[in-house]
Formats: sequence, structure tokens, C-alpha cells
Amino acid sequence: MAKKRILVIGNSVTELHIKTKAMPERGEISVTDFGYSFIPGGRAFISAVATSRLGHEVLFCTKLGNDSYGDKLRSVLVANDVNPRFIITDKKRITDLDTVITDSTGIPRIISYRGASVGMCDADLEEALISYPDAVLIQGDLSCDNIYETVYLANKKKIPVILDPAGVDFSAFDLNALGDIEIFTPNADEVFSICGIRPNNVESCLRACVKIIGKIRCRYIVIKLGEKGSFVFDGVYSEIAPSFETEVVDRRGVGSVFNAGLVSMYLSSGDIVKGVVYASVCSSLCLSKEGEYSSIPTIDEINDFIEANKLNFD
Repeated sequence: MAKKRILVIGNSVTELHIKTKAMPERGEISVTDFGYSFIPGGRAFISAVATSRLGHEVLFCTKLGNDSYGDKLRSVLVANDVNPRFIITDKKRITDLDTVITDSTGIPRIISYRGASVGMCDADLEEALISYPDAVLIQGDLSCDNIYETVYLANKKKIPVILDPAGVDFSAFDLNALGDIEIFTPNADEVFSICGIRPNNVESCLRACVKIIGKIRCRYIVIKLGEKGSFVFDGVYSEIAPSFETEVVDRRGVGSVFNAGLVSMYLSSGDIVKGVVYASVCSSLCLSKEGEYSSIPTIDEINDFIEANKLNFD
């Protein structure tokens, strides 16, 4: 696979995971012996690490706090060969933190604190784009203004943009403020939020894409449909790219890993369907392991999967 330079822009988060039998009532102290753990996370963080593991030169534009959590996140990125040139330390804010509490139901409750990420400004984005990457991957965890500005700056430099809207508050998001997008990768729920159509078959996917094209200037739409695969639309033609059957252990991180695989193969081959199939391989491996950061597949695991399933990406 030809090595490309990919700029990922988005947030980095320290996640505090706590497991307990039951959530405490107000004023109650609940003692747990399940332990706790601090885990590196954030949609863009996972995409940056996953893309780097696929063998590309990855630059990551993110903002960390001036604290030990920020130092740890930076060290994890560097250990994964992510170029730290545009990793910015905000001396006035602390690193973003998600507290994830899971009780016996298995359904997590999450409290998010946004610290350094809110300090991302136009100057940070403009400086990152002087690296002239082959593509920019944006996660929806950026602020609306950051997303608008990144697309605007990338369009000026004729750099293709891959936008995953996961995390976007569509009630505050102005689709008309977006510039040109190379690949737009919503899931079914996000498609419904954008156009009011639930994409559950080929006909409804096509209707949804036509409606989205009327709102967003994009070359390709890739609707992620989970085990049903992905619906790929180029404005005229459409195709269903398959998913791969796997034992689902954990869904955390799967969207970010999908995006890493997509941008990786699409830039290397120029073929959007081939890119989506490769992304499905990556996400299938991610689904089969527990954790968000710990489930990011290695290139060896991906190549073994491709060989075992007799897939061809030449």
C-alpha cells in the first residue's frame, strides 16, 4: 500500500472507566471492588493511531492540557508513530476527561468534561494545513466552527476532506456552511437526523443520499449500516459494500477504525468501494476485541484477515 500523508483533526480524551454493581442514590456512597482504569480515547485520537498503524505518515492536530493526562496521551501517540508536530499544549486548560461508569446492566453512564479541546482556534487549523497532506480526516467531535474552518482551508489548498459527523450536534450545525467534502461517512442515525429518512434498505438509502446531496456538496456518501454493510453513492451510481461476520465483543472505537481504513485504502487505490471494503475489514477486527484503544487492529492482523478471507486489494 502506497504511503500517504494524512492529517487527522479532532479531540483527545482521557477516559476514566469505573465498574460498579449498582449506581449510588443521592447522598449514598457505593463501594466497588471492580477497580478502575484510565484509557486514552477520543474519536480522532483512535483514528490517528489506527491510520498510523496502517503504515501511513499521520499528523494529528489536537489540543491537550498542561497536565499528566496530556503528557500520557502525547506519549501514546508518539509511541504509535503519530507525528506530534501539531499536538498543542494549552497552558490554561486541562485535558478533556470522560468518566464512564458501568453498572450491572452493562449500559454505561458518561460524564464528559471538555477542557483543552475548546481552545482549538483558526490559527491552529491553518498551521496544521501547511503540512500539505494528501487528505484531511475530520471527526464530528470538533466544534461546528472548527469543522467549517477546516473544510474551508482544505478547499483553498485543494486537499480532499473526509468528514465523519459522529458527535455533531445537528440542531446547531449549518450544513450550508460546509464547503466541498470528498467523502461523507454518516451512520444510519445521523442520516435520519440530517434528512429525516431512515436508511434500512437500498431504496431508502438512495433516497436519503439524494436528499443529502442537496444539502452537502460531497463527492461520495458512505452510509455505515453495521452488519448490513455500507451503502456507497457517488451522485449517480450506488453499491452495497459488504460487512464481515464477526463475534461482536465491543462497539467502542469501531467508527474511528472504519474511517482509518477507508481513508487509507481510498488514497492508495483511488477506488471508493475498495476503500469501504478495506474499512469493513478493519472495523470487523475492532468489533471482535474489547476496549476502544486496545481494539485497534495491527497491520499484521489485517493482512492475516485478508489472506484468510481470500480478499484482493491489488
